[in-house]
Amino acid sequence: MLERRFRPVTCEGEVRFHSQPGLGTTFEVYLPATDRKLPETAKEIVSEVVGGSETVLVAEDEELVRNVVVQTLEDAGYHVLVARDGREAVRLFKNHASAVALVVLDVIMPRLTGPEAYSEILLLNASVPVIFTSGYSNANSFADVQRLGAKVFPKPYRPDDLLREVRRVLDRR
Repeated sequence: MLERRFRPVTCEGEVRFHSQPGLGTTFEVYLPATDRKLPETAKEIVSEVVGGSETVLVAEDEELVRNVVVQTLEDAGYHVLVARDGREAVRLFKNHASAVALVVLDVIMPRLTGPEAYSEILLLNASVPVIFTSGYSNANSFADVQRLGAKVFPKPYRPDDLLREVRRVLDRR
């Protein structure tokens, strides 16, 4: 059996390891107890992820991203209407306008961009909120988003961040 002890120069602790052929290695780290407080660091305040039962219309042309977004929202309790492009998003909104509480649109999509689709949706319901998402930095498309008084939620994002943003926008209504 091999046993070694190392004393780090920077602290008064100790690291021990035991190794036996065929049995593996065990490391033990010993640090002295202290009453010294750690320096204050910036703490990220993360709000609890809360779902809902509202209907959300999602338009995303990338299948993988669309599937993750839909699954994330459905797992959080939302009812989701799914579109593969801007034109389909407008059609779905027309058919379900009274139920849709929020529209989530990719900025760059075929058949109608997110801003173009939202402009048509606003003609049907001027108060429906929107979250635009994008993995691109196309200044022209972002100018269209800004003209609509909206911001872009950048991709990639974590599912929890999406849920927080959805809840924030819905609660702001």
